[in-house]
Amino acid sequence: GNIFIEGEDTLKLSDSEFRRRILWRKISMVFQGAMNSLNPIIKVGEQIAEVLTLRLGLTREEARDVVRELFVEVGLDPSRIDDYPFQFSGGMKQRAVIAMAIATRPRIIIADEPTTALDVTIQAQILELLKKIRRRYGLSIIWITHDISILAEVANKLAIMYAGKIMEIGDVRSIFKNPIHPYTKGLIESVPTILKAKSKRLFSIPGSPPDLANPPIGCPFWPRCPRAEEICKKKEPSFVDIGGQLVYCHFADELKEVTPAELWAGKME
Repeated sequence: GNIFIEGEDTLKLSDSEFRRRILWRKISMVFQGAMNSLNPIIKVGEQIAEVLTLRLGLTREEARDVVRELFVEVGLDPSRIDDYPFQFSGGMKQRAVIAMAIATRPRIIIADEPTTALDVTIQAQILELLKKIRRRYGLSIIWITHDISILAEVANKLAIMYAGKIMEIGDVRSIFKNPIHPYTKGLIESVPTILKAKSKRLFSIPGSPPDLANPPIGCPFWPRCPRAEEICKKKEPSFVDIGGQLVYCHFADELKEVTPAELWAGKME
């Protein structure tokens, strides 16, 4: 495969060149679990300043000035740049990690489960902060999350992955309105709603994910799929374009007219 950033295939770069020219310059990351993303024995401001001195060549004092500005930008009190991580709440730590991610003004931020372990109120604040940063700097954010409800609020395009492979990709509104792949339909059907609350139990996709060290032949979802046939067990599907949605399924054209509830009806007792 290829990974292009601003037209350049980054997989062709050496490790040293990638670190020097791309990492924490054009692309940065908000790591999963802010509680563990910061070094507990180094002051928060120093950890962010280190990115600025190493990547942008700023002096220590210049970097501290920028860190104060970054604290204000992400909603932190700049007088606390000399605090240690244990003196920050979970939400404050996540804001500090976001400040580190935007310090070098990257073009892309990878946000890996950015709201994990945060309460609902703080989650909403962090999501709003990331959306504000995206608008302000015109950058792209790649969200990695298990919480599909978040994607409806923050994403423009959506890629549904299962067992390390993309099952469906397309406009987020289109996928939520008309999911096509059986796995995507199962995810949508499993989202709780007021109407579904009358049911005795919530729907969940039966079975377990495959062992990635020994994946099944063919489509990785066939052992759990209600539409699987012999071809699914023997041959990997190709992507099929259904109205702009790319679907990794042998029966994509047929399934576009089937609702999630209809497809999974036999599995919902």
